[in-house]
Amino acid sequence: MNDNVDLKDLKDKIREKREENFRPVSDISEPKRRSKSPMLQFLKFAIGVIIIGLLFYTFLNIFLQRQNVTLEKKETGIEIVNQQIEASSKSENKTRIKDPLEFYYYLKLETFSTNEEVNHYNLKNLSTSEYFLNNDDLYRFSLNPAGKAYCYVFQFNSNDQPLQIHPSENSFYQMMPNTDYFIPTNDGWLNASTQTGLNTVYIITSFSYLPQLEGIYKKYLKAKTERQSKLYASQLKLYLETLNNASFNGFRKLHLIFS
Repeated sequence: MNDNVDLKDLKDKIREKREENFRPVSDISEPKRRSKSPMLQFLKFAIGVIIIGLLFYTFLNIFLQRQNVTLEKKETGIEIVNQQIEASSKSENKTRIKDPLEFYYYLKLETFSTNEEVNHYNLKNLSTSEYFLNNDDLYRFSLNPAGKAYCYVFQFNSNDQPLQIHPSENSFYQMMPNTDYFIPTNDGWLNASTQTGLNTVYIITSFSYLPQLEGIYKKYLKAKTERQSKLYASQLKLYLETLNNASFNGFRKLHLIFS
């Protein structure tokens, strides 16, 4: 009898043990998660920022390199155009015009002061290349070409920024000989009050139409950066200086000093 009791107690204990070992999952408490270290979180954030910075720097370098290549190609293109024009100038008949100023029957600078006095300066006189104007003066150019020609007038201000005075919109391109012309056209005058310091003026009168000259100026007007503007302005001045050596051009360079 005691053996049966002990056996029964043993079975009950075994069953209780099994039930204890095989508890429902819901009864098992989840292990506590370790909280992340603040230092570890900061390191991960710093590494992410560094990676993003490196990617941005790489992209920016690639973009700037492409821009420089494009600009260098444009510079090379302008130099090639200048070389072609200089070569074509040398190939022209050099006996046409021995002296560039022989191209004009007359070439003058006219100024109009506040006392309504008009002064005429003969620009064919090379002994004078500097002319002084007051800020309240008006001024213009007048000429009479010795042959059928195209006229271009550019003025560079004290910051070497060019302005195409002629031809302008709706103005004549080709001039006829023995005819008086004024620049600006239509009885217009230029205002000295908008100018300061030393300005350089180029007056070019050519047997041939010069689309390259206007083309460089148009590129200057469309330049999107200061570097491009300076580049095209310097190329324009270089081109104008080159025309001084061409035998088929009337050329005059003068300095206007505004005070």
